[in-house]
Amino acid sequence: MNAADPLVQYVVVRRDLLQAPYRWPVGALIAQGVHAAVSAVWKFRDVSDDVMAYCGEGDGTQMRTFVLESPDEASLQRLGAELAASQVQHVLWREQPEQVLTALATAPARKSRIQGCFKRFRLFR
Repeated sequence: MNAADPLVQYVVVRRDLLQAPYRWPVGALIAQGVHAAVSAVWKFRDVSDDVMAYCGEGDGTQMRTFVLESPDEASLQRLGAELAASQVQHVLWREQPEQVLTALATAPARKSRIQGCFKRFRLFR
């Protein structure tokens, strides 16, 4: 484990889904972030050694996850495009069958590599 540059996962959920006209329950929104996070880990499990190290059970293993909020769908879509352009592995999660974009999660990666992509997003509160 590299304490100076830990493995982290970013999860970003849409804050506007809690408000009118959507009015989703908080638990439903949390579930969307969880779905995105699990999907990203599963999708990239064989592609990146960082995923396995992040999920490992060795001494000193500590999952570090940042849960951030996006104001709306357009902001989440822009983030997805920026991450793709920067070759940051991620998943955009759509709730089915409605096809509503709800969350984004990165594959676990070194904080120094991906943190700059998330500077404009606030911690979810």
